[in-house]
Amino acid sequence: MISEVRTIAADAMWMSPCFGRESVAFHFTWHPDVEAAARASDLVADALAPFAVRPHWGKVFDPNRLDLSSYPQVDAYLAVVDRCDPGEVLRNDWFRQIFDR
Repeated sequence: MISEVRTIAADAMWMSPCFGRESVAFHFTWHPDVEAAARASDLVADALAPFAVRPHWGKVFDPNRLDLSSYPQVDAYLAVVDRCDPGEVLRNDWFRQIFDR
């Protein structure tokens, strides 16, 4: 379908894929076939693995391949989450899977 490559300036948002570093982003529009999109996404992830990729949280990625250590402020972020949501009201299964909380 459609793909796009763009360069993005570094930013200061802790959990942004571009936190603290200029980045190149690869965007894809997938056909409405979940299995085919997952296979294609795996191929892209394999090709980009040497580059300490940080996925866009709202896009397709395999959470099992996520390396949270590539987000330098993840511990500070989770401390804010714990402080602001001690009852875990704002967390869902996806959040728990990603952050093991």
